[in-house]
Amino acid sequence: MKKILVIAAVVLQSAFAQAPEWVDNPGSFSNEYFVGVGVAKDSKVDKARDKSAKKARTGIEKMLKEKYPKKDIKTAMASFTVESYYQDPSTKYYYALGLLPIETLDKNYAAQKKMNRARGAAMDAVSMLNAQTKNPDVVIMGVDEDTED
Repeated sequence: MKKILVIAAVVLQSAFAQAPEWVDNPGSFSNEYFVGVGVAKDSKVDKARDKSAKKARTGIEKMLKEKYPKKDIKTAMASFTVESYYQDPSTKYYYALGLLPIETLDKNYAAQKKMNRARGAAMDAVSMLNAQTKNPDVVIMGVDEDTED
C-alpha cells in the first residue's frame, strides 16, 4: 500500500511540474514581441526572480543594440514586461519570460511580421484545400504575393 502511495505521489508531482510551453518554445511569442528569457538561480526565490527578469531585459537590449539607436531602445524599453515566471523543481532554476512589443520600436517591422504570418496562414489553407479537392473542374489559386494594393 505504501508503494502505491509513493508512486502516486511521484506521478502527481511530475504532472504538476511540467514546464509551460514558453520555456521550451519562446519563439511562439515572436510574431508580436521581441522575446527574452532570463534564467537564474539563487538560494532566495525573490532574488532568483529579480535576476532572471533582469537577464531577460538585458538579453533583449543586447539583441536590439546592433539594429536600433540607443535612444530608441531606451524609449521602447519602457514597454518591457515580464509576462511569466517558472521555477524548475528539479534544478531550482528560475525562468522569466520578458516581452517587448515590436511596434514600440519598429512599426514597419511589426506590420511586415503580421503580413508574413497572414500570408503563411493563407498559403497553408490553400495547400490544404488543394489537397482536399479532387474535382478536376475546381482550381484554388495561390495567395497573391503583391501587397501594394
